Amino acid sequence: MFHLQIQRKEKSSNTNKLFWEHVADLRRLLFFAIAITTASAVFVHSYRVVIIDFLLVQADTYKIVFLSPLDPILFIMKLDILGGILLSVPLILLLIFDYLRPVIGGKARLYIPVIVVGSFVALSMAFFYTFWVLLPLALEFLVNVQVGNIELFFSAKEYFNFVLLQLILTSIIFHIPFVIVALTFFDIVSPKLLGSKRFHVYIAITIFFAFLTPTPDIFNLLIVLLPAIIVFEISLVCSRLIQVFRYENK
Repeated sequence: MFHLQIQRKEKSSNTNKLFWEHVADLRRLLFFAIAITTASAVFVHSYRVVIIDFLLVQADTYKIVFLSPLDPILFIMKLDILGGILLSVPLILLLIFDYLRPVIGGKARLYIPVIVVGSFVALSMAFFYTFWVLLPLALEFLVNVQVGNIELFFSAKEYFNFVLLQLILTSIIFHIPFVIVALTFFDIVSPKLLGSKRFHVYIAITIFFAFLTPTPDIFNLLIVLLPAIIVFEISLVCSRLIQVFRYENK
């Protein structure tokens, strides 16, 4: 009896020790994530002139104005913070996967660099699609909506929010393959199930982007929705290939 009590105390002690080790690891993860985001924000601030010129590349024919004395400072601060967060996403993903390394299987660890590099590629594709496809089409459509003789001016704050929302939407779209592949890899869902529920997925995607698109018109919804559907179909193909590869190597 006494021996069993000692074993229970040792087990409880080991459990508490393991819990606090996880807390320490999580604290370390948060510290490095904040440090990386801060460093990325400093980097963005250093190149803010170049980045602002890039943001305005599709709006050079429109007049963009600040509406209050604080707007320029707030604009730069928002640019630094949000730019730092976007720039640090791949490295933060690497930290998260490193934290989850004990949970992830040995073979799955080999895919961590692929996921991080893939996330960087997805962000790059999102930037390209946003600034050279989606944004020109959206602006061309919206500026042609005339209301009487009212002249159109762009507030720098609202223009930045518009661009940011479009960028977030496209980033979500181009990260869909990683979510579906991960769910398939860990046997949470199967490509067959997703394929059979394709219609429901399309409805869910449509509702999701209908709420998030900055304007209620069908045109802006379609230029976001169509790439999402195409990327989803590509994701299904990739997940089927991964499933076949896993079964062949069992």
